[in-house]
Amino acid sequence: MPTFRERLGSLFLGDKLGELEHNIGHLQEVNQRLYNAYLSGPYELPPDELLRQFKSFAEYYDPALVADLVDRMNWEQVSGYGGYSEDERRRAVDDSKRMFKYAIIARWIVNLWTYYGMGVNVSIIAEDEAADEIWQDFWAADRNQRVIAKDRMDELSRWLLVTGERFHVFFSSTLDGETTIRNVEPGQITSILTNPDDSTEPWFYERQRIVKGGVQTLYYPDWELFFNGDVAKTWRTAQREYTINGELAQQNQTAACMLFTPFVQLDEENLRGWPLLAPQGTPWLRAQREFMQDRATVTRGKAAYIRRYQVSGGSRGVASVQRTLASAFQFGGTSETNPPPTAGSSEVHNRAVDVTDLPMTTGAGDAKSDGEMFAWMAGLAGGVFPHYLGLGDAYRLATATSMEVPLNMQFSLYRNQLGAMLRKMVRIVLQYQERYNKAKFETYAADVSTDRLVENDLALISGAAGQVYRDILTPLQALGDGIPPESREQINVFMLQKVLEAMGAQDVQDIISLEQYEREPEAQEAGLSEQHPGPTPRGQPLPPWEGQVEITAEDVAEAIVRWNEEADPEFKGLLETEIEQPEGGEVEEGNPHHEPTGSPRGGQFAKKGQGKG
Repeated sequence: MPTFRERLGSLFLGDKLGELEHNIGHLQEVNQRLYNAYLSGPYELPPDELLRQFKSFAEYYDPALVADLVDRMNWEQVSGYGGYSEDERRRAVDDSKRMFKYAIIARWIVNLWTYYGMGVNVSIIAEDEAADEIWQDFWAADRNQRVIAKDRMDELSRWLLVTGERFHVFFSSTLDGETTIRNVEPGQITSILTNPDDSTEPWFYERQRIVKGGVQTLYYPDWELFFNGDVAKTWRTAQREYTINGELAQQNQTAACMLFTPFVQLDEENLRGWPLLAPQGTPWLRAQREFMQDRATVTRGKAAYIRRYQVSGGSRGVASVQRTLASAFQFGGTSETNPPPTAGSSEVHNRAVDVTDLPMTTGAGDAKSDGEMFAWMAGLAGGVFPHYLGLGDAYRLATATSMEVPLNMQFSLYRNQLGAMLRKMVRIVLQYQERYNKAKFETYAADVSTDRLVENDLALISGAAGQVYRDILTPLQALGDGIPPESREQINVFMLQKVLEAMGAQDVQDIISLEQYEREPEAQEAGLSEQHPGPTPRGQPLPPWEGQVEITAEDVAEAIVRWNEEADPEFKGLLETEIEQPEGGEVEEGNPHHEPTGSPRGGQFAKKGQGKG
């Protein structure tokens, strides 16, 4: 029988209440169908059938969300139901941003990739001297510091990993070619217009942003199209092939082009980039975070000191003990008449009550292995092995060492990806100068150097460099089969750079480079080689000396001292002899250096103090 309130509702609300009840029942039916589809979908219904069942409920659920749900339920069916949708990619980007903001492991994985990929010190030097001057001015200009300053380069890497792509716009003055770089948020790029005959060739990037008065839509040409193609002709073709809702981002005295850098492309038919940790790592990152929060709740609950009271008696005895231990506020009191005992208090009870403490264990042993399992999956989703996540105590050193090779290759590939992006920036700046400032450069190539991927051993590198010179280069040169001069210069520069890097030097390319290592003229080099043929290899006899050098008494004394220091014990003192002078104490003519004459005593020269007076 309806209650009085229900009868009043039917009287005054009437049809509205009935419609509301109908909608509630309809939603319950939709929820039940979703639940049934989740249970049976992966095994019985194909995605088309699931979408058909959900089609009538589109007013209650986002169709794109339903399609994503169907795709996730059928992920294990290798039968091709289409590629990734743009809505799915955007949700992956949103999940990646959320994990980077709240998940500890996600933040650490992104930072780890940045540390190895970008490093701390980045140096970019154009090979052409005139081009390098233009680039360094662009690199150090105040107008560009918000994007490419030294303290912003790490942010470039982080957001490339989190959002999966970077869009940089290069504005240039058509009067002098001065270039300014700006970053465009990936969420503002709503579409990439590609060549209809080649979906991997980007033409224009559609950008929508909120401005005063509504939404502004601009189309930026790709940098390769801008410099190597015909923008005007391609724009007319795009207007015929696509629905254009805006204008080309070009002004009278300002030219613009865009550089697009994706992190990874999961669909070969779609150029958009995907984040490092989404969508494959998001469920595991969320599971690991929720697991740690649950463990914190369990630990907090176990930390509360709990006792069990076993009363020998009926319900009245149990109620009596409860009233004795309970707080006065529990029974509506306005003041506490039964406060908890102070720390260290004694408890007195009779045999009618048996008091025991509940165990304080939290099952941390199992929780540790469970937590490592979730962290392991989250780490693998980000390309990082467990010992990089602080779980080294669970893995052997040999295993961790063997895994360094694929990790170093992975980080090297990412470093190459960032280096390619920076080299493209150099090329864009230089080509702007050639187009609008009548400059001319021999090459657009540039050397990008950053911190070494693995710490080098200075002693090991120095010893290896010395061994190469001593055992290979020098003997080859002495035998007449030396390395060509140009190759020797390259080897010298390479060796010096590696030693300086091992010493921790920054900007090694600025300190010494092949261009700065100039050889002497051929004639002068030939003359020096005749005068100084080079050091004699170990084990070879010394060449005869034809020079005239006066040997002083100090030279002889120093030679004797060094002989005694370095010679074997049985030969020490061998050179300390008394010179036998002729009678009268005069020096023999033709023997100004007091060289010993005659036969040595007993086959040896006499030691000091044993000769004639």
